[in-house]
Amino acid sequence: MIDLKTKQAFWAEQLPIFKEKYWIPEHLDVLEFDMNGGCFDIAEGVKTDLSEEDLFDVYHRVNSGWAMWKKAVDFMKSKVPTWISVTDELPPTDIMVLICWADAPDVTPEQDYMTIDEDLNSVWANYQNDPPSHWMHFHSVPNVSGAEQ
Repeated sequence: MIDLKTKQAFWAEQLPIFKEKYWIPEHLDVLEFDMNGGCFDIAEGVKTDLSEEDLFDVYHRVNSGWAMWKKAVDFMKSKVPTWISVTDELPPTDIMVLICWADAPDVTPEQDYMTIDEDLNSVWANYQNDPPSHWMHFHSVPNVSGAEQ
């Protein structure tokens, strides 16, 4: 379970971005964010021409958008490739991966793969004398651009 301080830090980071991107900014004028509950509440004392029904519709619409926003951010964070220490885990045999060296961070990552030697040990195919400290899976190349048009 994630503690409240961690959640609040995430909300504080994401809330301004969400508000900037939210498609009907006027909806946010009648709501306030609850940093303990992690959701929007109807603001008290705000003058509005919205009916009670419309106000509840705005409340649900914004909170649904916020819930989807949080899920999307979490999903995208899980898709970010990460370097894996060879002390924690070695890559699968015969799968090409990116490799790098902790003692040479300015060196461009290389490609290599693990293979099996004559003694049935897992070894790096091309860097046996200078084994890397970290490796990373290659990720598939997207077939469409994610850039805004």
